[in-house]
Amino acid sequence: MSRAINLAQLAGSEVGLNPNVGAVLVYKNRIIGEGYHKAYGSNHAEKNALLDVADKDKHLIANASMYVTLEPCNHQGKTGPCSQLIAEHNIKNVYISCLDPNTQVKGGGLKYLLSNNVNVTTGILEAAGQQLIRKFRVTSSKNRPYVILKYAQSADFFIGQKDQQVWLTNALTQRQNHKWRTEVDAILVGTKTALLDDPALTARYYPGRNPIRVVIDKNCTISTSKKLFNNEAKTLIFNNLHSIEHDAHRYIKISFQDNVVRQILEHLFAEGIYTLIVEGGAQTIRHFIEQSCWDEARVITTATILESGIKAPRINGILQQTRHIDSDVIRWLTPNEVK
Repeated sequence: MSRAINLAQLAGSEVGLNPNVGAVLVYKNRIIGEGYHKAYGSNHAEKNALLDVADKDKHLIANASMYVTLEPCNHQGKTGPCSQLIAEHNIKNVYISCLDPNTQVKGGGLKYLLSNNVNVTTGILEAAGQQLIRKFRVTSSKNRPYVILKYAQSADFFIGQKDQQVWLTNALTQRQNHKWRTEVDAILVGTKTALLDDPALTARYYPGRNPIRVVIDKNCTISTSKKLFNNEAKTLIFNNLHSIEHDAHRYIKISFQDNVVRQILEHLFAEGIYTLIVEGGAQTIRHFIEQSCWDEARVITTATILESGIKAPRINGILQQTRHIDSDVIRWLTPNEVK
């Protein structure tokens, strides 16, 4: 199951609305086939694992066991039902990490397998399996992107200084940050961050795709000469004035009298953006915290001491992980209540 989980992680955000799933076929403690769901609309993990079996081993499939990170589906979508595919191959033992939280699926695949004389064991490395589908749980139940808040703070808890560009993290952490950007669909900043830091918001320090750039700019004060408007990635500008196309970028008008955060998340979800990193600044991050529109926070505490400046956001959550990168400490938090 651990191997199946590792496989599932390879797809990253390419799966879109679908969950990350991995599957492994084992015959007498030997893996004869393995696969994962690679991209939205493509073969599911179970089918890819079956297709991976070499011709010389195909006769072993009926006597093999399948380990799959998520309950096999039992409905017709862009691909056929995986539970039926398993039964058709006469696989008699299936081990599942966790059941599918999607109401269209939950329990249906399990029921179908049991009714076709398949021995099913659930709950194998369940905590790791649940962690694997955390983004899927949010998008399928909330109809909004999975939101990651990310910010760096000084050792004395300042996020920056007024009207000054301040770099807090070390070079290794900056590279890690760019890796994170390759793993999401979009990245968001507020007006002050865009004007003061002039960020490109690309993944130039790590190989991979650039996220779609999102900026909140109520009065369209950000000049198109800024790096946000270069041709390295698409940019969406949420504003109060107009909705127009400008080169490869798009202005989207919303009401700043209503809930801005939720309007933006609704628009992004409708555009097929299912994972979002919010990088700042402090006021923008606080808006997401106040609206309880976050699912994960990555808080980087650096060795730098600023003594004064803009206070870092205060966020209450459950500490999931701590990692040291040279002089920086990264803490992963999730909300106190299950979302």
